[in-house]
Amino acid sequence: MQIKKRILTELPKVYSICKVPFESRHDEPCFVAGSETDGPLLYFEPPDYQPRVIADQPGGYISLWPFERNGDRYLIASTRFWPGFNAADCVITVYPLDGGERPEPVKSFPLSYTHRVAVVEVGGRQTFIASRLCSKKDSREDWSHPAGIYAAPIPDSRGEEWNLTPVMEGLNKNHGMDLARIEPGGAEGFLVSAMEGCFFLTIPQETDQPWPSVRIDSEETSDAYAYDWEGTGRPLVFSI
Repeated sequence: MQIKKRILTELPKVYSICKVPFESRHDEPCFVAGSETDGPLLYFEPPDYQPRVIADQPGGYISLWPFERNGDRYLIASTRFWPGFNAADCVITVYPLDGGERPEPVKSFPLSYTHRVAVVEVGGRQTFIASRLCSKKDSREDWSHPAGIYAAPIPDSRGEEWNLTPVMEGLNKNHGMDLARIEPGGAEGFLVSAMEGCFFLTIPQETDQPWPSVRIDSEETSDAYAYDWEGTGRPLVFSI
């Protein structure tokens, strides 16, 4: 195996990065990367991977998730999430990825302290998922106002409101939220990491059903990932 290092661009304090669904004209993936400070949000496309600016501001791109709808590609981002958990003014923003340089966002709304975002299918509906570190902070080290995981079916029209509903509550410093399966042939869900421990939150089959959760570990957890390391068909959960 030969590995070639390429420097594509310089991005100050790059924090978030995610692969974008394949395009038929490429054999290699596209990806998006964002700065956690005042740097831009950039899109990279093969074969030359020259960056295209999706947004110059507001910065604080802590979490990114691409999704497709009616043949168009979008990116949902948690923005204005500054280092040191400074995220009272955090804003969720949806950008089109097929609109050239600096496309106009299609949706923005405030959702404080949102550290991770995702889009999954629930009951045939594309559904936005957000994990919040807390509901508010009285000081930098304050973790006495828990929040949790929230879900909102993505509306059919851009002008409609995103109606967020809590699906798991009572979590402080909810730092990690990773899509996973932890049982062979089992349901898909999220590994959720917080001060209260590590949990597996199952995605229901219908939008009106509850989201069951099980505690995997009671120790405070920062991040967790499921991987079938031994090739047995049963994933192991690796956690920090």
